[in-house]
Amino acid sequence: MDLVSATHRARGRPSLPAAVGSVLLGALAFLVTGALLRAVLPPPPETPLETKLDHLREHRGYDVLFVGSSSVYRHVDPALFDELTAAAGRPTRSYNLGVPAMSGLETLHALRRVLDLDLPELRWVVLDARHPGYMLAGENHLTSRVASWHDLPTTWWAVRLVADAPETVAWKLDQLRRHLTAFAYRTGNVGRLRELLEPRLEGNPQSRAEHDAEAEANRVMERGRAGDGFAPLDWAMGQATALQQRFLYERRMGWEAEADEMLAGVEAARAGGWPLLDYQGEPRAVQELTEAERDLLRTLVATAEQRGVSVVFLNAPDVRQKEFFVRAGLRDGVVPGLLDTDDPELYPALFHRRNRFDRDHLNEAGAALYTRVLAQRFLVHERTAGGRP
Repeated sequence: MDLVSATHRARGRPSLPAAVGSVLLGALAFLVTGALLRAVLPPPPETPLETKLDHLREHRGYDVLFVGSSSVYRHVDPALFDELTAAAGRPTRSYNLGVPAMSGLETLHALRRVLDLDLPELRWVVLDARHPGYMLAGENHLTSRVASWHDLPTTWWAVRLVADAPETVAWKLDQLRRHLTAFAYRTGNVGRLRELLEPRLEGNPQSRAEHDAEAEANRVMERGRAGDGFAPLDWAMGQATALQQRFLYERRMGWEAEADEMLAGVEAARAGGWPLLDYQGEPRAVQELTEAERDLLRTLVATAEQRGVSVVFLNAPDVRQKEFFVRAGLRDGVVPGLLDTDDPELYPALFHRRNRFDRDHLNEAGAALYTRVLAQRFLVHERTAGGRP
């Protein structure tokens, strides 16, 4: 009996090589199964980035790309930008590759995807990377959008950034779980069948029609009014579904109320016309970067420059005082240039309530002013930088 028990216990304790082999075999099976599922099932739902990459595949010849969050998507007018650079004797053909809420990690993924298109005329990418984006909240890590950029290289960067963050061990473990789950969803095509079936099986004919209408409205907005990717929020309100319009209207009304409150009792702001309680002329806070964050910024620059494309970053006007990722990168010498317009003393019109849609975004009039400032600063930077890395 003792001999049998000892034998059973011995067999129940696999050697380290056997355990490692089992883990590797399981990982290989997962990857192969995921590849088979991707081959059988249709591709994931069209994301804003995919819509814009499809446009670049069909319409080549752009030499300047603006890549980043809604600070690009809602603010940078390529037609006006190109008109201004042509008038200055340095003509460009630009495209707005902005996507709402794009973080530094997603920007790196988008940049790689763009460069893989081998656009022969591309000379400049203007990047909006206002925060690294390694913190995933709520259930975002289970969405198609977040899963779409969790390929192996970007997930590795996420792991590095989380591990290097000045946070607790519990927080880091939670964030690692979220990023690895998103990676698994992308790699294994997890949840794809559910995403395909739910719009068709749940609800009623009216709700399914509303779902389709919302998807089509999103595609129209992603392409932009002129097909150049630029979608100011004023115009987007007219293209949106009723539910989206209500959301945008509430945001704008919320900003009006907030602006009234911010202006009350602040003589300097009232005289200047820009509602800012938290900015009284003091320097903005600049955060201390971790080494992983510095490396991320270096990698964003190197990824483009290895393909012969120059990089400059931008910093849009924001009514909230907060730490700035790219400003810290400029200070630390890992950002080669910054088109910084986030200064109400230099650019008061960009902070005036009549030029803003809400606290985070300019309206169409503000976007035109912003694009003019951006073109001027870009031309100065291009002359200084020499136009190529």
